[in-house]
Amino acid sequence: MTTIQILLFFHILGSFMIAAGAGLGEVTLAGMRRSRSTTAILALANAGSRVPMLTITGALITIITGSWLVSVTGQSFGAPWVSVTYLVWILSMALSAAILGPAETKLHALAVSENAAGREESPALIAAVADMKVMITTHVLSLMVIVFIALMVFKPGA
Repeated sequence: MTTIQILLFFHILGSFMIAAGAGLGEVTLAGMRRSRSTTAILALANAGSRVPMLTITGALITIITGSWLVSVTGQSFGAPWVSVTYLVWILSMALSAAILGPAETKLHALAVSENAAGREESPALIAAVADMKVMITTHVLSLMVIVFIALMVFKPGA
């Protein structure tokens, strides 16, 4: 195997990890929004709390191997598709860190406390799950995965 093939394998693996995390995030959020049970929401929040391990690891693998691929293949870091990819990557990391991460931490803590208090149904927890900012951010991040794939496949401007 050549260096490029190895880098490409890990680049695609990282991309799958990001896509899987985005899908898992969408599924857990949808399940939480449909549930009124504190226990069920807590179980889904526990599953959703694992998403960052998958997506952050995938994002780091992808950005490192992608940058390395640009370098070894003679591509230009100034090429439009490369520049836009970096911009979208930075925006996705910022959205995840500024909005999604804190909201998920708060939601998980609330689910734990409401469940520990023995509340089978919690209006505060249901309201936290229904937060439009979290839902929109989750959808935007999933859309960004599609943008990444389109940029990698079609390489506009190359």
